[in-house]
Amino acid sequence: MPKRVRALLTLFVPVSLLALAGCDDPNTTTTVTRAEVEARHSPIIATDSETVTVTAETDTDATEFWTFIFVDGTLEEICDSQTSCSVTVGPLSSTPPGGTGTGRPVNYHAIVLPIKYDDCDLDPCNNEDRNTFAVTGNNYQYDPNSGNYIPALDQSPSSDAVDVVFHMAGDYTSGSDLTKSFISDVEDKIYDEYGAQSIIEDQMQNFNFWVYTKKANGDDCGVPDSSVSSNMAFRDADAVLHVDTFGDCSIGSRFSAEGHDTKAFLHESGHGVFNMADEYDGDTSYFEPANEPNIFKTSSNCTSEQTSEGRPTSACSQFTSRQGGWYKIHTGSTIMSWGTTGQPWGTEGVEHMNWFFNNL
Repeated sequence: MPKRVRALLTLFVPVSLLALAGCDDPNTTTTVTRAEVEARHSPIIATDSETVTVTAETDTDATEFWTFIFVDGTLEEICDSQTSCSVTVGPLSSTPPGGTGTGRPVNYHAIVLPIKYDDCDLDPCNNEDRNTFAVTGNNYQYDPNSGNYIPALDQSPSSDAVDVVFHMAGDYTSGSDLTKSFISDVEDKIYDEYGAQSIIEDQMQNFNFWVYTKKANGDDCGVPDSSVSSNMAFRDADAVLHVDTFGDCSIGSRFSAEGHDTKAFLHESGHGVFNMADEYDGDTSYFEPANEPNIFKTSSNCTSEQTSEGRPTSACSQFTSRQGGWYKIHTGSTIMSWGTTGQPWGTEGVEHMNWFFNNL
């Protein structure tokens, strides 16, 4: 394993246990070919009066393995050959190391270490997942930066990631502070909506999620506070969540959605995050994405795409006569024709999503 990982483990795990990793044992795994771990935490942003649960989900073909969970630099849990390992810690202090201000980032990570195997196809024969979230004051005060944003799930350098910023619309509260219900809705969007889409879940490590502390306007496809443009120039998309139920939309990389509803968030994410077009016949603005389009301006564009992919051209059909007519191959409901959790992205949608992630 990497020297830095072995060094960490050696600090907390008896050498006699580490010696078991890789030992020859006829009753255990012959060859390890897969060892992956994904760590998650809840609540997505914690106040200094709340406990935090960190869960590590492991996927490995090793018969025996250990899962280690570190929180805030301390080894908090070791699980023996359990695919799901969790620990609850805290409440954690919101006081920064310097002792000034309120709120601080907290790092945690999980490591899966196969043991008792004859051979391992992986180099190193372990895997880890490192993430960061924030611990704040009771009313979600967070002072470590002057940019008014809080890390909810920070996993990768912004230069290599999709940075999505959540904004709270004014109908959550008449006050200026973030609310617990809004933070809960943010967690739901990340874990239960994005996380329920396998094509996004498989790429979740390529996302960073943030919360902006200044209230937004839920109307007009969601309008964030203007200060976000200078404070978070690195962001890729703005998601404005609201309480009231009304028609949502997107403009460029910003979009609105009900905090409690699943339909609008996934569909509008298709526009604002992934740059996909609508697949329904209605009052909207159609466009053909430049790369791996999910709809087509002309029948010939659609048939050419199917020919290049080795699919029958008969799948192409005009789904609307609006704006000169538009074509697609999908039948039934998809995320971009409706948007309910569990609906498919469709063949062209999946190809577009794969292109998107391959070109981060």
